This record gives sequence, structure tokens and C-alpha cells, in this order.
Amino acid sequence: GKRSFGPSFDRDKLDNLTLGLGRHAARNLYRVPAAIARLARSRRITERLSNSYDAVLMPTLAEPTLEIGWLDPTADYQQIIDRLLGWVAFTPLQNATGDPAISLPLAQTKTGLPVGMMLSATRGREALLLELAYELEEARPWPRIQDPAPAAPRKRARKAVK
Repeated sequence: GKRSFGPSFDRDKLDNLTLGLGRHAARNLYRVPAAIARLARSRRITERLSNSYDAVLMPTLAEPTLEIGWLDPTADYQQIIDRLLGWVAFTPLQNATGDPAISLPLAQTKTGLPVGMMLSATRGREALLLELAYELEEARPWPRIQDPAPAAPRKRARKAVK
């Protein structure tokens, strides 16, 4: 940290997720070459998939919008990482391959929170994803999150005059 951020870097201010990821990386450094090879293979898999399909539709996240505190950075590292990996089950493939994806609010929970669905395609097909998004919104506009109506102006209390 001090090499990257200078002498003011304070490791004690890092959250448990960052510290845990650092420990995990240090313990598993020998696995990096094999992990890079697996990531390269995943790119070939998505290229083959694109021979049969223009785009793939999947949930953006495995769970609807989480409650505040679910990913509490002060919680135990293992709890945070387990929850995080379960929640973002679908997006890491695009992170690994560099393939484009777009998340669209195509559904809602019972309480009105947006539920994202993700369209992905192979590299260079960003325009296709934007065209599909435009067509979906035109056919069935997604709900807008509106600001609440402004509160009525408060009446000033009159000062009592003696």
C-alpha cells in the first residue's frame, strides 16, 4: 500500500473484505498461472456459444436487492465473501472474458424494487445489446423511480405579540 499510495497509507483503515482478499491472494499465489489459463478457456467457450446465439439472457444477480448491511464490510471475511459470491453468481463470466453485457430493469420485486436481467454477447457486439435494450424498453417501458412529491410548504408559526 505504501508503494502505491505513499507514506500516508494506513493498513488499519482497510475493511475486512480487502484484508481477507489480500490474505487469500498471498496464500494462493502459486495458483495464478492455472487460473489465468482457465480464464482464457472461458473466452473460447463464450465464442463458441456466440456461434449459436446472438445474445444470452440471464439474471444480473442471484438475489433481489439486498438489505442494507447484508455485505457489511466489518463482518467476518468468510461471511462477506460467501454472501458476495452467492449474490454475483452471473456477472463474473463477463468480467473474466471481457464480453459486453447490459443489465436492464425488466422485473420488479413485490415491494417495487427493480430486478435486473442481463443480456450478454460476444466482443464487438455492444451495438446489438444497445439495440435489444432499446427495443425492450420501447415494447414495455420499465418503471421509473420517481422522486417523492415535494412536501407541502410549512406554515410559519406566528409569534405571540403581547
